Amino acid sequence: MYHPAKIVKVYLSSDPNVISSDDSAQATVVMWDKNLLTLECDTKIASQVSVGSIVLVDYSPLSEKSPIPRHRIVKVLKGELAEDVWAEYESYFEERQKSKKPGVVMTPQGPPS
Repeated sequence: MYHPAKIVKVYLSSDPNVISSDDSAQATVVMWDKNLLTLECDTKIASQVSVGSIVLVDYSPLSEKSPIPRHRIVKVLKGELAEDVWAEYESYFEERQKSKKPGVVMTPQGPPS
């Protein structure tokens, strides 16, 4: 399973503002559903990731025994494909938000009367 995300910040070991213990690269992303995460970039594409890029994040399980997702940036989408994917997920998210029923708001005094 893969989820699209948009790059907000990139952290490269070669950046003079980053002191790193290894050569890995990470990026802060906003996911299609507005979650904000910092994830590792696959080493094969780390140099291609930049702020504003639309990427695919690998959400497949780490192993058959562990349901924890990989959370690794594995693809950089470009051009019209990137724009179309982002727009489609953004539209889906907005529709999903509109269809949610407002919940009961709890106050310190208890539920509304």
